[in-house]
Parts: sequence; C-alpha cells; structure tokens
Amino acid sequence: QVKLLRFLQDGTIERLGGRTPVQIDARILAATNVALQAAVEEGKFREDLYYRLNVVPLFIPPLRERKADVITLLNYYLSRNMEKYRQRRKFSPAAFNLLTNYSWPGNIRELENLVERLVISTNQMVIDVEAIPKELLNKERNSKMHTKSSLKEQLLEFESNLILSKYKELGSSYKVAEALGISQSQAYSKIRKYVKGDVDK
Repeated sequence: QVKLLRFLQDGTIERLGGRTPVQIDARILAATNVALQAAVEEGKFREDLYYRLNVVPLFIPPLRERKADVITLLNYYLSRNMEKYRQRRKFSPAAFNLLTNYSWPGNIRELENLVERLVISTNQMVIDVEAIPKELLNKERNSKMHTKSSLKEQLLEFESNLILSKYKELGSSYKVAEALGISQSQAYSKIRKYVKGDVDK
C-alpha cells in the first residue's frame, strides 16, 4: 500500500534493484469485492490510499441483480466450453431457469467454473437439473425461487429474462423472432412488454 500510494502521489516508481526514481505516465484502474470504506474504518486499509484511488468510483451490481446478463453469460461460457472440449451441450428449460434465478455469490467466476464443470461431467447433450451439483440446489439462497406462488409466475420471469437477453444481444425484434422461432409481431409485443424505452423493429 505504501509503494502504491507513493506512485499515486508523485508518479514515480523504482525498478527492482534500482535506486533511482523513474517518472512514468500511467492510469490506475482498481477493482475490489471488499467494502473498502469499512476496511478503512477497521484499520485494515490506509485511509489516504483509499481517497487516492476513489476518484471516479463505479459500482457494478452483483449477478443476482442482473438476470439478463446471467442468461448471456451462461450461453457464452457454454459455447466456449463446447468448443474447448469438443462436446455438444444445451441447458434444459428447467436448468436454465434455476441457474438464472440462482444468486451467484461467486459472481462470474462461479458461473464460469460451474458451466465448465457441467460440460465436462454431463454425459448427455441436455444439461438438466439433475446434473447441477446438489450443494448448489440445496443452499438457502435458492429458496426464493422454490417458493414462488405459481408455475405461471416462474414462466413469466423466464420469458422476461430470455427476451431481455436476446434483445440486448441482437438489437431488433426481427432478429429476436428469428432466434426464438416466433413471429415478428409476437417478438415485438413481448419486447415492448419487458423493455423500457423505445423498441427497434
């Protein structure tokens, strides 16, 4: 922390084994999953360094608050691992819905590792709920999904996430209709239902 603070203050570093400060022009982009303000208050992080780094703070919500991104990431890592391991896999609707509603406490890294594990360990083309690790299924953080009032509510949430993801990826109702195998009028109607703002036909 001391060396980083010194660089942020005067823009100089010392090479390993060197004794002469070297002026460099660089920008620092820092990321953390720790609440630094709390760490400062607990004496675990230098207050002066915190304020040096906290110039343009950006907050990225966790995956549990970005359901549409979960769908995109599941598809991306599934495709990447199918190519890597030369396998053909796809998620069943039930497995897709479960993973979309999972809270992902480990965020993208947990999602990436799980998808790779499922591609390797599943012997069938369709990855169903039974293939998902029991420890994930049994955790209390999934209880919200299992206590929803009706099947209709679950299906509506799944449809909303899927439509939002496809529209974000493809950008028009024509392309969404083609990708999902529905009519353009159906796609346009569903996009208008779930997307805030203007919809591109």
